[in-house]
Formats: sequence, structure tokens, C-alpha cells
Amino acid sequence: MPKRRCKTLSLRPSVTLANSGANHALQPGLTRIAVNEALQKRQGRRELVSLDDSRAIEGQSEERFMPRRYEAWRADPEKLYGKQELRRCVESAIQSLPTIYREALVLRDIEEMSAQEAAEAIGITVSALKSRLLRARLMVREALAASLEQPPTLSQKILHAADDTGTALAMRLMRVAGKQEG
Repeated sequence: MPKRRCKTLSLRPSVTLANSGANHALQPGLTRIAVNEALQKRQGRRELVSLDDSRAIEGQSEERFMPRRYEAWRADPEKLYGKQELRRCVESAIQSLPTIYREALVLRDIEEMSAQEAAEAIGITVSALKSRLLRARLMVREALAASLEQPPTLSQKILHAADDTGTALAMRLMRVAGKQEG
């Protein structure tokens, strides 16, 4: 970092502290000042070229390459499918709710109405709406847990079986030891 930037970084906190008169934890503030200074420096040295001028630059050198396509990167197909699948699971969980609970959930969590507005729209009290909303959320959670739960792997099945076998064996040994004492 050039001396000028270091000097700027050392002067700004002292001016800020002198103005505020507070003696707080300085670390977050100093870090933010350093980050802001670095960003300002990087923005200052950026060479800007108009997109219209990019075709004229193409023939000059390969260092000044400018892309012709400007669209954003497309999302990963696996992530897109995962989002679609999750959305399908959530929609199916909401659709499986009884009507009185689905109304409360949709108005409050999807339409983002206030409790008072949603209660008036359904024609119930606010406390009844809150009760229905809680039950609806619990039902959706149970439905999602069932649909998103992964079956146990073979190694998990073996460990559970071994654990159950070990427990059964220990219980039999304790019964045998109890009979011998008595």
C-alpha cells in the first residue's frame, strides 16, 4: 500500500475519534475504514471503456478483450431442479392442509397480511387466527419432514441393528445374573 493510503488510513480514525469523543471498541470501525479506502482506490484505477468502443478495441491487442455477450450466467441445472423440487414439495404440503388452516397460512405467510387483516378476511378473531396459523405451520413442517427425509443408508441400518442387538444381549445377561443371585 502506498504511503499516501497508509497516511489516509491513520488520519481518518483520529479525526473520527476526536469528533466523537467516545472510546468504543475500535476494531469494526477501523476495519470498515480500511475496506472503504481499498474500494475507493480500486474504483479510481479502473480503466473504463464504452461498450460501443469494444468492437474498435478488438483488433488492437488481446489484452483488451471485451466480451460480445453480456447476459448473466445461467444457474446450475442441478440447483434449478432442486429449487423446483423443493417448491413442489412446499406447494403440495400447503395444498394438503385442511381449508381452515390453509387460509390462515396463505393470508399470513404468503400474502403477508397482518394478523388483524387476515382475521377480518376470514371472519374470526385474531387469537383464533394465530392458533390456526400455528397448527398449519406444524402440519406443513411434518409434511415436509416426511417428504424430505432421506432413507437410512446400509451402514446406518447395520449400526442400529448392532445397537439393538447389544441392548438385547445386555438385558439377557442382566436377567441371567439376577436369576443366579436369587
